[in-house]
Amino acid sequence: MAGLFGLGLPELAVIGGVVAVLFGPSKLPELGRSLGKTVKSFQSAAKARAGAAGAVAGRDGAAMRAARALLRARLLAANVNLTR
Repeated sequence: MAGLFGLGLPELAVIGGVVAVLFGPSKLPELGRSLGKTVKSFQSAAKARAGAAGAVAGRDGAAMRAARALLRARLLAANVNLTR
């Protein structure tokens, strides 16, 4: 089972240990807060992007429905049978 970026638990534990040795216990809380803020900003940016993509898809869907309605009206005016 792959974890974060394809890394398993043993690899993440080794990386965490190296980080703890490099930065020391005094810097770890600050490093954790910084990492948490970074992850949160990436998540909010991803949600904003997904929301913008959904809005575009909604507009495209509305345009498609309007085009379908116009085509249907023209076909009805020309007495074309519209069976589904």
